[in-house]
Amino acid sequence: MSIHLTKYHDEVQSFIMNEMAWLQSFTAYPEVATELKTPCAFFQIEDFEISDVQKMNGTLSVDLSCEIIVVLGINNPFNQVEVRNAALALAIKVQGCRFGLPCVGAKFISASPDSLNEELDGYAAWSIKYSHQIEAGDDKYEPNFENITPHTVYVGFCPEIGRVHQDDYEQIVPINKIEPR
Repeated sequence: MSIHLTKYHDEVQSFIMNEMAWLQSFTAYPEVATELKTPCAFFQIEDFEISDVQKMNGTLSVDLSCEIIVVLGINNPFNQVEVRNAALALAIKVQGCRFGLPCVGAKFISASPDSLNEELDGYAAWSIKYSHQIEAGDDKYEPNFENITPHTVYVGFCPEIGRVHQDDYEQIVPINKIEPR
């Protein structure tokens, strides 16, 4: 059975939040500009590549390279021990986990201090890396353009189209006349 990456993200987030009640939040690909409410964790799929074994059933087996970063505040004098305990707890949960999906279990790879994210310099943070093989047979991609309002509409008249003629385009709808759908 094929798994769409959106479903994968949703299931990982749901599983971790249900299993790790001590987490205040668990967010994928965060863009946090405010102080963090800790303890929290962040999730991302760093990359994926073709698996060595393919099932030949119309799906594509891929190995996901995933990362969970667990973050604790630095006000606790034992935060360095605590962040390691939190990372180990997450590693134990990840190892062999299917996250409720029809796939093989995930494989824990490593856990180490996260010193690459400058925005986490004021926190104790550890990175938990794991790989997960899934069947990705759903090739439907539908971009999510909700809440995106075009700000300018240009029209080109054939046959003079393309980059070399980009200055030939005329704005036909003023910016203040465009209404959201």
